[in-house]
Amino acid sequence: MASLWNKIERMSPVAMAFVAASVGAALYAGTLGHGFVFDDGVEIVRNSHIRSLSGAAELLTSTAWAGSGEENHLYRPLTMLSYAFNYAVSGLNPWSYHLVNIALHAAVSALVVGLGIAWGLTRSAALAAALLFAIHPVHVEAVANVAGRKELLSALFVLLALRAHRRAAFVSASLLYFLAMLSKETGAVALPLMAAEQFLLRRGSSDTGDGGEASSEARYLPYAAYGAVLAVYM
Repeated sequence: MASLWNKIERMSPVAMAFVAASVGAALYAGTLGHGFVFDDGVEIVRNSHIRSLSGAAELLTSTAWAGSGEENHLYRPLTMLSYAFNYAVSGLNPWSYHLVNIALHAAVSALVVGLGIAWGLTRSAALAAALLFAIHPVHVEAVANVAGRKELLSALFVLLALRAHRRAAFVSASLLYFLAMLSKETGAVALPLMAAEQFLLRRGSSDTGDGGEASSEARYLPYAAYGAVLAVYM
């Protein structure tokens, strides 16, 4: 066992991310033969708004179920646009929709590795965390059910926003934060997560990049931008 942990500690983060992504993808490979179920009907099968990429404007100006003749208060245009790309590839053949969900789950599992390392975990602990994330049954509904894609997209952009914030790429972090919320409203959680990471773990953007502490204004200025993004979304 000690030998295994030592080998993991010598693995590169890229190799670790590949392992996590491969496990996440392999676990759900069987869903490629599945059909549409539950909310897939109203979000995809009966949704006229996803039938043409030229009608993408309708997705940006309407709620999630409007294309099926049902009204709700859910605004998730990026998720709906992803369905439109699937429709352009395979029509209502569900394999491509499931394939995208599998790829998104694999990508998020890979990003968990980097998050663990950034938060101070050993490489073996970071890989263990990513593998636990990849195989945890709480994700079954999000991955196996096509309509769960909103969870996957939102998680992907939240983790990418955290990564960009940590690297002081605040314009990119703001854009990714917006994309997370356009996938699902729960993407708003990226803002408190970025603050918690910076001020509780004292990592990433709290540094100026030259080893010195950033000024108070520099530390708080990105949150004004994130707040503005949240206001635009609202």
